[in-house]
Amino acid sequence: FDWKTTEESSLRQFTKQLIHLRKSHSLFSDDHFYQAKQIEWFDSMNQPVDWNAEQPYIGALIEQKFYVGFYRGTSNIEIQIPSGKWFQIIATHLETPQDLVLNTDQAKRIERSIKLPSYSSFLLKRVP
Repeated sequence: FDWKTTEESSLRQFTKQLIHLRKSHSLFSDDHFYQAKQIEWFDSMNQPVDWNAEQPYIGALIEQKFYVGFYRGTSNIEIQIPSGKWFQIIATHLETPQDLVLNTDQAKRIERSIKLPSYSSFLLKRVP
């Protein structure tokens, strides 16, 4: 991939911000696997994942600080999220610059659920 041709592109901007996010939070930069007590897995109804059932969505609550969701379905869906004060940091279905917002003062507040189109993912940050 020739990054020189993407000097001002949305992909370049997104990638730069993603690198900054990874470096600024040890949760994303540590080189260890999470222990069971550090991560919880959820389905789209905010219930524990049934690992024996095929599901188009999976979400992970990481150390009670971040919630990441991945949706591979072909139609729109509404995802129930754990309770708390959440801000949307990444939303792959949105256009730049709304797709990645590092400052929670500028980020969209997410209450109880998030609506997703097909083939999208998101990252929420919990703020006390």
